[in-house]
Amino acid sequence: EICACLVGSEMCIRDSDKIRVPWGISGYENKDYASIESMFRGSGFTNVKSVSLCDLTVGLLKKPGTVEAITINGKSVVSGGKKYSPNVEIVISYHSYR
Repeated sequence: EICACLVGSEMCIRDSDKIRVPWGISGYENKDYASIESMFRGSGFTNVKSVSLCDLTVGLLKKPGTVEAITINGKSVVSGGKKYSPNVEIVISYHSYR
């Protein structure tokens, strides 16, 4: 069992307390942001935010609602499998009309 403790903190997160990122997020570029958000929440993640990019005018090249990027603690994620604390910050950026 792995335990990561912060110096001067009462908080200790054991590896067994972490949650695995869902494998279903792979290939997220063509998936709807709401379904990706549901995957994270369904896995037990509690700090999931979806952010509209307001970057589309016509929507021919990119469909509104499709995911542009997923970050966990500010780092880009492209596939599932890695484990994180349930309250880690997850941001899903998606395409939308201006």
